[in-house]
Amino acid sequence: MVDKKRKVPNLRFKGFTNDWVQRKLCDLGSVAMNKRIFKEQTSDTGDVPFYKIGTFGGTPDAFISRELFEEYKSKYQYPEVGDILISASGSIGRTVVYRGADEYFQDSNIVWLKHDSQLVNSFLKQFYSIVKWQGLEGSTIKRLYNKNILETPITLPSPEEQTKLGEFFEKLDNLIAANQRKLDLLKEQKKGYLQKMFPKNGAKVPELRFAGFADAWEERKLGEVAEKVYSGLSGKTKSDFGHGEAAYVTYINVHDNVIAKAKEIEKVEVDLKQNQVQKGDIFFTISSEVPEEVALNSVWPYETNTRLYLNSFCFGYRSNFKLVNPFFLSYYLRSPHLRQIIFPLAQGISRFNISKKSILQLPIKLPKLQEQKDIYRILQDLENLLSLQHQKLAKYQSVKKSLLQQMFI
Repeated sequence: MVDKKRKVPNLRFKGFTNDWVQRKLCDLGSVAMNKRIFKEQTSDTGDVPFYKIGTFGGTPDAFISRELFEEYKSKYQYPEVGDILISASGSIGRTVVYRGADEYFQDSNIVWLKHDSQLVNSFLKQFYSIVKWQGLEGSTIKRLYNKNILETPITLPSPEEQTKLGEFFEKLDNLIAANQRKLDLLKEQKKGYLQKMFPKNGAKVPELRFAGFADAWEERKLGEVAEKVYSGLSGKTKSDFGHGEAAYVTYINVHDNVIAKAKEIEKVEVDLKQNQVQKGDIFFTISSEVPEEVALNSVWPYETNTRLYLNSFCFGYRSNFKLVNPFFLSYYLRSPHLRQIIFPLAQGISRFNISKKSILQLPIKLPKLQEQKDIYRILQDLENLLSLQHQKLAKYQSVKKSLLQQMFI
């Protein structure tokens, strides 16, 4: 909360007591952009990266010549080191700090505020992360015009306090970025394990294997190692959901998690005619908006003390535990090798479906149970690290959001 009698934030660094002053961005500067670059002036390779709105903040896919860059840089507007570049179309409001590299930016789609010393760039960067652009509230417009930027109000302290705030949040941003990199590395590690710990299509053994295992994996059909296959909820109306003594595993829970989460179940009325979920059951989605996401799977890892069902857009699969570790199988079914076989089986136009029969006909390869367990354990350990890193990153992001609310007006 902000003191409404005085224009000051709730939380402030020591030594600063003056009221903040409300201005408009047009009082502090003007919108600037690079000179227009035409398609015929770009190439797939070259000396100077040219960032379009689609590659802004990422990897460039177009370049301009050194000669053109030097000419335009000397004749026309060009950002100074520290200027905050901002996307003005598409996903508006994305920012990149210009660090001084030789690079060029798409005119009108990528702009910056050319301002005087009353405004500190590091403070402006944080302001951009919380700003409500003038004239865009509740609008579906995907274009940030110069007038929207310039008419936007900003409440700011002295340049000295702006600098203090900017430096503080820059350190917090660096901490968040470092944790995001750790998360990305863990995701890449998981991706690599899923690629290498299961046999490629046509191979009998995986590329990466624990010591002590040498036998070829045995090829089976998924349906051949099933103990039971069952349908999700049926015969229900909207009034049956949201209350009751039973629960059901949601579609999103299956879609998003290789191992289902206990917190992501919802209430439903008890119905003795429905199939009940048991520990170790694997669920498959049977419908999706894109073919690449059909038949995503999840395994239920908990003992069920209450009646638990499965949503109607999935089906359940109970493996023969003497042949298959269900947790191993759940990871295996998400491996790139099996996904390459699965998603071409999807049928549809606006929405894609896959038949239970097609899934049960999937060719799988199985090692001995002990090797299955060892593979599952290392993947689960990595999954736990990913979860912890997700939580850590979310915590830092939440802290930043709270501090912005308290330290800005």
